[in-house]
Amino acid sequence: MSRPVLWKLPSVTLKRVAGGWHVKSERGWGAALALFAPLRRLGAEWELALPEAGTFDLTPIDDDHWRPVPLPAAPAASHYLCLLRYDQPLERPERSVARYRFLPPRHVPVRAEAAHAQGTCVHGHELRAVLAQVRADVGERFANYVVTAPAAPTHEGGLPDTLSFAFASCQYPAGMLDRTIAHASWRALAAHVADNPQQSPERILLVGDQVYVDATYGLLDPLRPDDSFRLAYEEFADRETGPFAELPQDLIDRMRLMPDDHEIIDNWEPAPGRDSRFELAMDAFWQYQRLGDRRRSAVQLRDHGRGWRLFMADSRTQRDRRDSSNVASATILGERQARQLERWLRCLPPHELKIVTSAAMLLPRTRIDLDEPLYLDNWQGYPASLHRLLAFLCEHEAANVVFLSGDAHLACSAQITVTSDRGRSVRFQSHHAPALYAPYPFANESRWNLLLQDAFTFTHAGRGYRCAVDAEILADGGNGCGWLDATRSGAHWRTQARVIA
Repeated sequence: MSRPVLWKLPSVTLKRVAGGWHVKSERGWGAALALFAPLRRLGAEWELALPEAGTFDLTPIDDDHWRPVPLPAAPAASHYLCLLRYDQPLERPERSVARYRFLPPRHVPVRAEAAHAQGTCVHGHELRAVLAQVRADVGERFANYVVTAPAAPTHEGGLPDTLSFAFASCQYPAGMLDRTIAHASWRALAAHVADNPQQSPERILLVGDQVYVDATYGLLDPLRPDDSFRLAYEEFADRETGPFAELPQDLIDRMRLMPDDHEIIDNWEPAPGRDSRFELAMDAFWQYQRLGDRRRSAVQLRDHGRGWRLFMADSRTQRDRRDSSNVASATILGERQARQLERWLRCLPPHELKIVTSAAMLLPRTRIDLDEPLYLDNWQGYPASLHRLLAFLCEHEAANVVFLSGDAHLACSAQITVTSDRGRSVRFQSHHAPALYAPYPFANESRWNLLLQDAFTFTHAGRGYRCAVDAEILADGGNGCGWLDATRSGAHWRTQARVIA
C-alpha cells in the first residue's frame, strides 16, 4: 500500500525571522511538513546545494499559526526554497489532498512503511525529484519563490550616497476579466527592480487601501460581515494569482504596511460605543497585513536602515471623530501618536534621512471644501493637526524630512516652506503616490482640485506662520507605484519622486 504525498510551494507569502522564516500551510488544508531546500544557481538552472546522500529535516506546520522553519546550514547555498509536504491520511485514502488549485496534480508517491520510518526527514534523492517537479510546474515564476541566503554581517561605516524606496496605495481588487490590468503596477515594479538591481528599494511602503473590503459599496456585500474581510484578504494573500504574485519573495519581505479606510469601510471614522466592523477589520489586518504579529496597542510602526529612519503613521484608526463642535481641534493621529512622532523627529540624528508616511495626503491642499474641513478626509480636514505638525517642523528647523502618502489616486510632489514670525524656517517635501489600481474615475482626485501653487497663514500656540507650497503633478491619471530617490550631499539629503508604471 502506498501513501500519496503532495509536495507544493507555499500559497501565501512568508515572514522572515531570525535564522529562518515563519511559514503556514494553505487555508483549510491543516497539517503539513515544511523545509527550506538549499539551492545554488548555475546560470538559468538550479540545483541542491547538498550531496544527494544528505537528509533534510522537516518542520510540522498548520494553517492556523505561523511556525518558524529554520534554514539548514549549507555554506554552498546561494538561495533557499520553501517546500511543503502534505501527507494523505492512510485511514481516509478517498480524501486526496490533490484538490489544490494551482499546480498540476503530480504526486510523489512513497511507500507507507518508508514514510513512517522516515518521520520528519527527507532524503536528498527524493528532494531532487521534488525540485525537478516543482521547477517544471512553475516555470519562469520559480525565481519568485526562492529567498536569498543570508549574507555575512558587515560593518559598513558612514552614510550611503543614495537610497531608494517604493511607496504605494490603493489596490482595487481584480475581477474575472481585468486581473492582468489590475496587477500591472506590481509587474512594472518587479521589472524595474530586476532591470536596476543597483537601485533595489530599501523598503516597499504600502500606506493604505491594500484591500477594499467595501469594493461593492454596499450593493453586493456578503450577508455575513466577516465574509467581506475573508474574501478580500484571500485575494490579497494569494501567492499564485493575487497582487503580489509577480514579486520575488525577497522583495515582498521588504514590505511595510499600514491600514486606511477601505480596510474598514469608505471614509471610516471612530464611532461611539463598540464598533464590531472595526474589530473584524483590525483582526484581519493583523492576521494578513502584519502576518500574525502579536497585536499591540498601536498600529504605527518604525523601522531603520543605514542612513535612514522610518515612521509609518496611522492616520486612520486613532483619529478623533469629528462634528461641527470639535472640527477645529480634532486630531488625525491622536494625541499619543502625535507626541510619539514629535519625539521621534526631535531625537534623531540630523544627518539621516527621515521618512514619515501617512495614508492621508499632507499637502497640497484641495480647492473643494477649502473652508469646510469637516467634509475632508485628509490632513486638511484636521487643521489642528496640520498646523501643529507644520509649526513643529518649523520651530525645530527639522532637516532631511520627507513625507510620503497615498489615498487620492493622483501622483504629485510638493516642495513646502514654512516660516515663523520669529524668523525660523524649514523646507521639506511631500510626495504622493498614484493608485496601484483605481478603475473608477469618479473616485480619483483631479489636478484641477489641487492647489499646486499655494500659500496660507495660520497660528499655533500664539505664534504666526506662513506655509508656501510649490507642487507638480507627476503622472496625470493612470496607475502605478511611487518611487523615491534620495541623494546625499554632505549632511543634506535631496529627494525626488517618480512613478513606476
